[in-house]
Amino acid sequence: IDKKLTAKIVANCSDKIIVDLAENIKKLRFDFPKGINISLKIKEDEYSIKSEIENENLTITISEINNPEKVIGTKSIEKFEDLSALQTRSAIISILKEFGIEYEEINDNEFNFQILTNAVTNGSYYTFSDDTISKLNDRYHHGDKVVEVFSLIFRDLLNDKVKQNPEDGLSLLKSFAFASKYRLPFFRRVVLFVIGENWEVCKKLFWEIVKDNDLMHIFSEHSFSKDLYELLNKNQMLLIKEEIETLQKIIDIGPQDEKEDRDPKHLDYWKLRWYSALRNISPFKDNYEKLSLSQNLTNEHYENLGEVI
Repeated sequence: IDKKLTAKIVANCSDKIIVDLAENIKKLRFDFPKGINISLKIKEDEYSIKSEIENENLTITISEINNPEKVIGTKSIEKFEDLSALQTRSAIISILKEFGIEYEEINDNEFNFQILTNAVTNGSYYTFSDDTISKLNDRYHHGDKVVEVFSLIFRDLLNDKVKQNPEDGLSLLKSFAFASKYRLPFFRRVVLFVIGENWEVCKKLFWEIVKDNDLMHIFSEHSFSKDLYELLNKNQMLLIKEEIETLQKIIDIGPQDEKEDRDPKHLDYWKLRWYSALRNISPFKDNYEKLSLSQNLTNEHYENLGEVI
């Protein structure tokens, strides 16, 4: 994408172009126009459940799997992005019951429900390869997909907005970081990228996101690991004492998406990721060297994860 062109668009167009891009990316990430489809077996019958986004609502269409034209019922879940995966599951089961279908909790059904709720929460079955948002334009295997082109333009427009108009840019960033309608991990990954590119302007927002206990689990969820690593690694020399202490506290807490009975080796592996990103400053430098030796891994391991060789 031509950097001069994106800069000119930002300078001459309203924020609406960025917001509209975000809405279109959401639609594409939900397998638009086919929707998210699963099957459920209830006694001797098998049903097709199709889920489609319509503005802030999720429309559920139920039909017989052997007769797709025979629609049993259609109903919308309003503001579905405010719901957790469990709440979404309960809402769909209630819709089934409303149309006379008593859900049966069997393995295949539960597996398909997990596919649906994960897709509704994280965005379809399609994900970008395990690389950073900064490398969207480096892709060669999916680069012609519309969703990737839109995502690349969205990233660059948002980044230029922050550079040209920090006040308006930060307002957009906050929306993409905190609003439930932008809860797809993609949007927070782009926010991390833009913060990393504009640390002095955006660092206050970063600490609003992570606070002192990683409330939003940015350090814990795999979706954000490479983008967060890049942000920390790039800006480590700019961190002040209080920020360093906050990061150490978050690392000491450990991953928050796991049970209490953590595997000590896995915990060290997780900590080494962040010590690697921050290895040029104290106290992370000493911790990095110690864990790097015991784990027999260096920062290159984390930096090369997911790359096609």
